Amino acid sequence: MVRQPVHQHAFAALGIAALLATLGFLLERALSTEFHPDARALTLLRELADSEMRRDSQAGRLAGDFTATAPDGADRTYAASLVRRELERTSSAASVAPRMPALRQALDERDAAYRHFRRAHGDTLVALQAAETPLSSLERAAQAGRPRNADAALALASLADAIRQDLHEGDIERVNEISARLAARTPLVVPAATALDAQLGDLARSARNGVDGFIAARTTEAKAWQSFAYASAGEQIQLAVRTLERRVDAALDERERWRIYLVAYACALGIALSWIFFRQSGALGRERRAHQSILRRLAEQDGDLAAAKAGEERAQSQLVAMGRYWSIGQLTAGISREIARPLADARTQLSAVRSALPDLRGAQEQAQHLVDLMRSTKSDPRQVDKAVSTLANHLQHLKGANAIDDLDSLAWGGMRDVEHIAELMAQLRTFFRADSDSPASFNVNDAVQAALLIAQPLLRGLKLERELGDLPAIDCRPGEVIQLLLSLVARAAQAAPRDGGRVRVATRSLPDGVALEIWNQGLANNDDDDLAIARTIVARHAGGIAVRPKDDGTLVAVELPLAAARSAAIA
Repeated sequence: MVRQPVHQHAFAALGIAALLATLGFLLERALSTEFHPDARALTLLRELADSEMRRDSQAGRLAGDFTATAPDGADRTYAASLVRRELERTSSAASVAPRMPALRQALDERDAAYRHFRRAHGDTLVALQAAETPLSSLERAAQAGRPRNADAALALASLADAIRQDLHEGDIERVNEISARLAARTPLVVPAATALDAQLGDLARSARNGVDGFIAARTTEAKAWQSFAYASAGEQIQLAVRTLERRVDAALDERERWRIYLVAYACALGIALSWIFFRQSGALGRERRAHQSILRRLAEQDGDLAAAKAGEERAQSQLVAMGRYWSIGQLTAGISREIARPLADARTQLSAVRSALPDLRGAQEQAQHLVDLMRSTKSDPRQVDKAVSTLANHLQHLKGANAIDDLDSLAWGGMRDVEHIAELMAQLRTFFRADSDSPASFNVNDAVQAALLIAQPLLRGLKLERELGDLPAIDCRPGEVIQLLLSLVARAAQAAPRDGGRVRVATRSLPDGVALEIWNQGLANNDDDDLAIARTIVARHAGGIAVRPKDDGTLVAVELPLAAARSAAIA
């Protein structure tokens, strides 16, 4: 009873090994039929055949072209040589290897014939130029001698033109016919030239010799062209191509047959595996349901964790709000005194202004009375003198009392006090206003100025030092940053000695954020509410805070990162 499962597992393992071995054998047979060297050699042979066809076409054009030696033959010959070298490297592993010596010999003979043809064509061009030059001179001489002997000049010009037309005949297959015509016309050049002018005999004999040289060169070129055209390399290439095509087709058929075997076996194996799969699907379904149950429980736990995290966020927000309310309560009395003082000064200044108004009104009335007297046509000079004296007394009294300067000073003092109250109220509105969920761009130096303005009642009697650096704007909650500065400044003010104590606030820029330092003379408590609120606000902004006691006081260092590192923590 114990050994039976072991035997079953052993038989199952042997069966699986046999199935995999059969599959591997079929796969190896389907992929082992190697025909790539033959296919590559076949491609190269076809390229070589195309190259030879293009060279045949080029040779045909070159034979009828008397303008250049070889337009692009060098490039095509080089390309054909590259194909040949690649074919020789590939043929060692291909079925065309036994035919390569004969093919190589045929190609070499064809290359030699082509080079011989090109040299012969070059000789033809040289001979053509040698014949063209004296013929052109004879035509010019015929044109010049027409007034003296029109018939002889016409005969010489016609003969030279006919010979030149035969020279430029480009059909190389008609070389014998053209050479016969030239051979018949060339002996007539000397008599026709001497009939016009005896001095043209040497030039005519030079033209005859040039034409004879052209006939010989063109005949040699025609023979070279025929040797090239009838070379047997094309037949060798086609024979090799047909051999490789049969081998490649046979290899593809063999591969296709083994692929059919492989597909049939794979189908049978797939049916067997499907039966095993459906047999095991029940157990897998039960495991899947159990897994889904575990996932549901995990999801519920994740929801509980998210709710707890949200509760922690709300608690932190409430702690920050409570700290703000505590700061408001602590600063209310000092802020009221800070507002009452400029209001009292403004009231005193307004009273002084009111007391100076009667003198100004009197001076205005006397000035108006004097203006009326001056405008009147029946004014009494004594009344005018009296009005002038009265106005002068009023003006002298105002000047002696410095009324105008006092009014200007009182007005500027009242405006300054009102501006102070307005700035204080603006900072209080920023501090009291609830921050939005999305961060805003804000400069920490502005938060320092606002916090120091609000905390003026706490800083009375202390020496305040400011060292504000050039800071970039950061993305934050401005109200919370002001509350952070206010909490740390209030903590430093409470710890510093009241008479002549020192408090220093400094800011500086960091490569990835800003740094804030608040130092106070004396020792401060590290577990007070102000520090707890500051730690909460710094944590909400993904920053860092450290309290460093020193010999002469206490330093609180705060670092706030830039927006890229802080956005995820604040959002």
